[in-house]
Amino acid sequence: MTIREALQTGIGHHVAGRLREAEAVYRQILNQQPNHSDSLHLLGVIASQTGNHAAAIELIGNAIKGSPNSAEYHSNLGLALSGLGRMNEALAAHRRAVALQPNTASFQNNLGNCLEAMGQTDHAVECFRKAIMYKGDYPDPHYNLGNIHRNAGRFEEAVQRYRHALALRPTWSMAQSNLGLSLSSLGRYDEALVMHRQALSLLPEDPMAHWNLALILLRMGDLARGLHEYEWRWKARELKLNRDQVQGPQWNGSELAGRRILLYCEQGFGDTIQFIRYVPMVAARGGRITVVCQSDLRRLLERMGGVDRWLSEFPAPSEYDTQCPLASLPSVMMTTLSNIPSTIPYLKPDETLSQKWKDRLQATGGGLKVGLSWAGKPANPNDRNRSVELRQLAALAQVQNVTFFSLQKGDAAAQPAPAGLNLTDWTSELTDFDETAALVANLDLVITVDTAVAHLAGAMGKPAWVLIPFVPDWRWMLNRTDTPWYPTLQLFRQEKAGDWKPPIARLAKQLSELKM
Repeated sequence: MTIREALQTGIGHHVAGRLREAEAVYRQILNQQPNHSDSLHLLGVIASQTGNHAAAIELIGNAIKGSPNSAEYHSNLGLALSGLGRMNEALAAHRRAVALQPNTASFQNNLGNCLEAMGQTDHAVECFRKAIMYKGDYPDPHYNLGNIHRNAGRFEEAVQRYRHALALRPTWSMAQSNLGLSLSSLGRYDEALVMHRQALSLLPEDPMAHWNLALILLRMGDLARGLHEYEWRWKARELKLNRDQVQGPQWNGSELAGRRILLYCEQGFGDTIQFIRYVPMVAARGGRITVVCQSDLRRLLERMGGVDRWLSEFPAPSEYDTQCPLASLPSVMMTTLSNIPSTIPYLKPDETLSQKWKDRLQATGGGLKVGLSWAGKPANPNDRNRSVELRQLAALAQVQNVTFFSLQKGDAAAQPAPAGLNLTDWTSELTDFDETAALVANLDLVITVDTAVAHLAGAMGKPAWVLIPFVPDWRWMLNRTDTPWYPTLQLFRQEKAGDWKPPIARLAKQLSELKM
């Protein structure tokens, strides 16, 4: 067999996905001809495909020494360099490939991906459009443009691009998933549900597809199936959940009969507050309970009964027999809309702290006393979507006989209040959630966006009005003005994405009519 014939045999294995066989052929060629550029290059491609980007860079670099004007070599070198985060070098390699062969769609597409990863979105868009111009039936640049539109909040355009990509490659599960996410962002949940299920039919073990399906089902109120899918979150690397500190089997809801169980928080303050309600149900199964929670919540939560130990750090594995994340307890307890634990309140502030805040509030005079929280964490895109700026609450300033008390922490607390809004700020004294709960306990009402403050008020049985974005977090479901999780909460929803004026106007009107 000639080297040319052997190379074709190797490429046949490679294209069919038989990487081990292809690698063996390429190495046999190199044994005969150590500087054979194509074999060096293709070995590098295999190394890159299997995650060994450093080896890929060396192999393809050696191939380029023998064939410096191969655009394909430079393009694949760029992909390997990107795999190691060496983006400036990757950009140079992709630019070299395009310079050598400017009318090749795949090289423009690869350059576009590199530019987008480096934050040069406008230049990336130009590359993707050129790729489409050179090869109209190439699905990848349509998909990549869809991603850019989705990330920019242009969901209608994203839907069009994903549909175009899928028309060219109908079995592309990632395009189906991202189409589903874009449809969700437009409030077209039934269509989104179909797309996520189609994605799973192609890749049944894809954790992110399960996660996306979970959020749709939960948002639509199908807790039984949604919570089951929600457990896939641990396998989704993109979610960056980590439980390396936890060992041993996860509890399945069976009788504990004196065994030691570790319950622990995994996400934000609001999640911990929401799911800590399940502790009495765990205690009823006869276990000795240790809870690991955020330090800012610990003093408040410690007054709950049924827990042997409250910790802010994980104990040694020898100190428990089984474990369960707090956010998995709804699934373990087979929660549906009809059996959500509804013993409210289940959180109570310290009596001494509560009396302190009662005295201070009484000294401020009469009228309604309303807590106000308007923003989540600016680094979290979801929090940005469900936050408002304080100036947008100007309609509240028109309501007479109300004193507002800030419950806002973080950078947003520095936002100037709109003219006429009587806002008292004691947040520097709210050192943890127990202190905040003591203040909330003495307010007549809490007005908040979807933050931990909403969960805190709900868990305390305190009346709270919550501003909900057009695409809500799953726990607020769809279309409802109430929530079975917290009977004292009322929801004021956006009717159009990004438009807070109507729900704020409704809230201000209702506040003006409130008699307490």
